Amino acid sequence: MPANKIFFTISDVNDTLFRQIDPDGTGPLTLATVPPSVIGAVPSPTVANTWYFFETDSTSGITRLYRGDSTFNTGTATVLTTSTFDLVDDIQISADGTTLLFTAALTPSDPVNLYKIPVGGGTETSLGQCGSFSVSPTTGSDDVALSRDPDSTRSELYVMDYIPGTATILTNLGREVRDPAWNRAGTRIMFSRSLPLSTGDQFDLASISATGGSIISVTSTTTLNEYAPSYNEDATRIAYVGTDDGTGTGLYVSDAGGGNRSFIVSDQSIGFGTYWSTSQGRSLRLPHGFRIKPKRVGSNRSPRR
Repeated sequence: MPANKIFFTISDVNDTLFRQIDPDGTGPLTLATVPPSVIGAVPSPTVANTWYFFETDSTSGITRLYRGDSTFNTGTATVLTTSTFDLVDDIQISADGTTLLFTAALTPSDPVNLYKIPVGGGTETSLGQCGSFSVSPTTGSDDVALSRDPDSTRSELYVMDYIPGTATILTNLGREVRDPAWNRAGTRIMFSRSLPLSTGDQFDLASISATGGSIISVTSTTTLNEYAPSYNEDATRIAYVGTDDGTGTGLYVSDAGGGNRSFIVSDQSIGFGTYWSTSQGRSLRLPHGFRIKPKRVGSNRSPRR
């Protein structure tokens, strides 16, 4: 991975472009064109040219999990589980490269759950209901930040140890929480939260210690919804996706506290993921694990919360 770049996706009805750009908005470059049959993918942090990806067969409509290379050719890839999926939303990999975590629903009537499976394949294990999640980048950590619905009226932020599957709730906002993102030290989590306005819910960014405590507001805008944040290496700056009803939809960069904001990519088709590589060129996730057109097979419904 190129060092100190921001990665994001641009999608249309045919393909998804995996792109990079410098934090100052210069040097935009398309790195790959991903076929529409690939739903989500993540590269191995330890094995060169190895990707884990979900692909939907154009004939049967069945979605399966594979291990392959950057061509995403299922003919030469290995199927990792006998399960098939109605919906896949996100896929990520543990810092040590041994465990895949993903959000999916097995059938149209099933909830979207967080699952784990060894990278070598086998039987996936459900870790319970999950809207969106982020694997801790800290070496030796088994933690995942995730949004989960404690009841039918809201979603809150949790931290889970994915080995035993035990989770601790961090927020009690009573509204919607989504898109958690860790800093590199594994000490703080940024997320998007809904706030009520007279015109409807507004999504702004906030952060909290990974052990809980006070919530710090990062953005407070009335015309722009902010989603999918990511920290740079020293957690002094962030990238995120902003959306509005006009020409303000695209990729933004600011200080970690929300100041000195720059609008560096304007595109209505930007995906909901931003990932900032380190000085060594590493990023644990590519846009939500290279999150591509999440959907229920045969519909436009996305589970993301």
